This record gives sequence, structure tokens and C-alpha cells, in this order.
Amino acid sequence: MEGLLGFSKDILQSLLGAPNQRSLLQQDVPPEPMEKPDMPIGSDLVRALNIASEKGKGKPLDIYNKVIVPMAYHESAGTMSPSIKQFSGGPGRGVLQFEPKRMKVALQRTVNLLGERTPAWVKKARKEKNYDATSLTQSQQMALAVYDLLEKPGADIAKVTKGEQNIEDFWLKHWWAGKDKDVKKRKESFKESMRRM
Repeated sequence: MEGLLGFSKDILQSLLGAPNQRSLLQQDVPPEPMEKPDMPIGSDLVRALNIASEKGKGKPLDIYNKVIVPMAYHESAGTMSPSIKQFSGGPGRGVLQFEPKRMKVALQRTVNLLGERTPAWVKKARKEKNYDATSLTQSQQMALAVYDLLEKPGADIAKVTKGEQNIEDFWLKHWWAGKDKDVKKRKESFKESMRRM
């Protein structure tokens, strides 16, 4: 069976690795901007996906394929670029278009969730009050989104991974920061992104 990214079962096994074996997903692979969502998964994101999985939110690759990649693909206009800036000149930055206020909250939620296990890059961004997502790697931006969603009241990634909520409704309710009057238009835009993906 192939996942959203077209990985075969054998490839997925090599990515996940056997117990006590360092898998391809756990290797430090520098993320690069991609035109398609078949990029390597960096170690920061792997850690976040594993934490989400341990919290009962689904298998790591299901969380990645069904939640994070669709949101990132749509938010980045299909570029998957960690350095993209909002086209209209707005405050959104990075593959998931974090606005500074949202990034500040996401960093705090990560600390709340991980405590002493908080990654150094999160601590650094908070200490420097750096709320520009483009200063983080693609893997870090996606990991931050996972941590943010794990701590966001009402957001339940498992509803998407179990097929109880579609990704466009999840995105509208728990990620998108627009106005109520634009909901219908934004939902159609998200669906169109998914048709192109």
C-alpha cells in the first residue's frame, strides 16, 4: 500500500528502521525547498511526529501525510519552501505561514508540552524573541506546527488520521487565521490545493 507521498511498504520500512537501528528518518537530512511534498523528513520533525504518535494521534507517517503535508502544501502555495513569505505582503512566513503572534504562541506551547526536553532551537528563538519562521528549517517549522496543534485547545490531529474530520475543516478551524466571511472561499481554495497535490 502506498501513502500520500507514494512510499511503498519497503521504502517506509527503510525510513522507519528496525528497532535499535538508526533509520533514514532519524538521520539529519537538511530540508530543502521542494516543489512537491516528497521531501526528506528531518530529525526535528521525526521527533515531533513520534511524540504525537505516542500521544495517540496516529502513526507518524499518517500524521505527516494526512495533516502536516497537506497544510504545508496549501500554505506554501505548493512550493513547500521554508523561506516563502506571504504573497500579499502580510505577516505569514515559512512553509506553514506562521504569523509572528502564532509563532510566539507555538513556541510557548512547545515549552509547555516538552518542558526540559524542549529543543535548543525553540529555546533560542524564544530567548531572541525571533518570531520569523523563515529563520527555522523546514523540519523545525513543521515540528513546531505539530507541537502547537498538540497543545491547541480543541485541536485533535487524531480526528484527521482516523478519518473522523477532513483536513480542510481541521485546517480552517485550527490553523487558518482569516475572517468568518472568507471561510467558504478559503475552504474551496484548500480543496483546490489538494486536487493539485
